[in-house]
Amino acid sequence: MKNIFWLFPVVVVAVFGWRFLNRELLVNRIECFTQYGYCPNNYLAKLDVFKKTPLISRLPKKQITQVLQSYSEIKKLDVYRRLPETLVVSVTLRKPVSGISDSILGWHSGIDSEGQVFSIDPSSPLPLIITDRSYQPGDNVGTRLTTAGLFLSEISALTPNRLIGQVTANRLIFAIGSTQVVVDLDNSPSNWPSSLQSILNRSKIGPKFPKIIDLRFSQPVLTY
Repeated sequence: MKNIFWLFPVVVVAVFGWRFLNRELLVNRIECFTQYGYCPNNYLAKLDVFKKTPLISRLPKKQITQVLQSYSEIKKLDVYRRLPETLVVSVTLRKPVSGISDSILGWHSGIDSEGQVFSIDPSSPLPLIITDRSYQPGDNVGTRLTTAGLFLSEISALTPNRLIGQVTANRLIFAIGSTQVVVDLDNSPSNWPSSLQSILNRSKIGPKFPKIIDLRFSQPVLTY
C-alpha cells in the first residue's frame, strides 16, 4: 500500500512534465526532403501550417499526407522530429518510366512502374505512350499500358530519338528509325528487349533494315 502512495507524486510530475514540454517544444522549423534533395517550395508553403504545433505529441503524419495529397507525384511520406524545434518530412517521389497522353502535342502525365498516373514536365524526354483516352493524375492505367511504358523505357537506349508508342487494345506500335515494331501487350516475354536489340544489331551488318519487326509471336517476324 505504501508503494502505491509513492507512485502518485511520480505520476503527477510525469503528467505536468509532459504538458510543459508539449507547450514549450513547438515546431519552429520544417525541413522537407525527397530522395533527390530538398522539396520544392510549393511543398514547404503547404507545410507552413504545421509551425507552432506541439513537437512532443503524436506527429501529424496523417494531416501532412492530406495537405500534400494534391501532388500526385508523391508516392509516400514519413515524418520525424528533431528536438528541440524541427519537424522533418521525408517524401518519396514516384519515378516515371514513360509519359502518357491522348495526343502527341498535348499535355501529358507520367506513369510509374505500378501504372500510377502523376504530373510530369511536358518537355520530359521520356518515352511517350499515345492512347485513345485521356488519363488524369491519380488514375491507374492498368497492366497493358504499364507493360508498354516499362518496355519503351527499357529499350529507349537503342535510339537517340524519343520513343513514341501507340497503344490500341493489346497492341503497341512504335518506330526505331524507319523500322516499325509491333508488340502484343498480353504476351510479354522477358526477352523482348534483348530480342529486339539482337535483331537491330544483325540488321546493321546486312544490306538493309527490316521495315517491320513483329514481336507478337513465339519467333519474331521480319518484313523487308
